[in-house]
Amino acid sequence: MSDALARLLSLKVGDIAQREVVTLSAHDGMVRAAAKLLAHEVSGAPVVDEQGRLVGILSAVDYLRRSQSCDAPRLTANDNAWTSPSNDRPVAIEDPPHDFCSRFMSTGVQTIAAEATLLKAAEIMCSEHVHRLPVVDPSGRPTGVITSLDIVAALFNAVEEHRTSSTVASKKTLSPA
Repeated sequence: MSDALARLLSLKVGDIAQREVVTLSAHDGMVRAAAKLLAHEVSGAPVVDEQGRLVGILSAVDYLRRSQSCDAPRLTANDNAWTSPSNDRPVAIEDPPHDFCSRFMSTGVQTIAAEATLLKAAEIMCSEHVHRLPVVDPSGRPTGVITSLDIVAALFNAVEEHRTSSTVASKKTLSPA
């Protein structure tokens, strides 16, 4: 087994997880949550309760489900102002009553500990068809997030490390002593 593969297999979730966790409150409105996701350039984030414990995850898919809900607000973008289809007049963007993260977030979220292997994280993501796993401490508070892209980057780096070390080894073998 190459050194690069051995290092890849020994990586723990905590070694590559994003430690700056963008979290949303279960009581945040969906408009506020969307603004926070956009500001941090992420497509989803853990949702926490008042004690900071994980209660769900809100992702772009949840916004799609919300848009299909019969009582979801129907706002459309029009020349940098928002209008309501019923009167085509600009309206202020604010969170409608009952339009909270807790209503639209996914619950029963798969989580992982920082000490778990990268392989375990990949296995969970594949079996559960998810693109991110909140990394939680023993009390259920998010301490990081690992995404499918983080795992792909670790794999890519291991392959590149292996290629580089193979090239160097080949050059040493071909060089006259």
